Amino acid sequence: MTIANITGIGKNVGSAAKGICRSKGYQKLTEFALENISPAEQRLLVGVTGVIMQPWIDLHNKKVDKETRIYSACKNCAKAFVGATTGFFIRKGCIKLVNHLIDKGRLLPSDTSGIVHYTQKVKNYGSALGTGLAIVVMMATNFLLDAPLTQLLSSKIYSKATGGKDKQ
Repeated sequence: MTIANITGIGKNVGSAAKGICRSKGYQKLTEFALENISPAEQRLLVGVTGVIMQPWIDLHNKKVDKETRIYSACKNCAKAFVGATTGFFIRKGCIKLVNHLIDKGRLLPSDTSGIVHYTQKVKNYGSALGTGLAIVVMMATNFLLDAPLTQLLSSKIYSKATGGKDKQ
């Protein structure tokens, strides 16, 4: 069974995308990513992409005036950076906590008998449960941590970008 069959990738996309999803190279890349990149690292990759791409998109949006483009680029850069940083550390910490509890025998899947690849299954279980816990934790930290840090950082970036001018 291929990863495209498991995830349903390629069902509702154009023929060119279907060809990519079915290619051996894409299959190998996807399987490598699923096996070797943790949810915390995935969040970091998405954040880095946002820090790189979103400001560029904002700065090239000719439908708004120059000051709005600059402010939007600064705000989105700060948002992507803060979100990626807090998301990474919270996910990493929650996964580490869950794996620690699993190692101590306090948190195990209810049925561990008959698991052929027990260590891989427990690793996946710890990662999934830790990510779920991180989502719950991030519901609070989005308001307590991300929003104030984003505001602070976007103000600093905007001030630097405009030569010390504040957004009115």
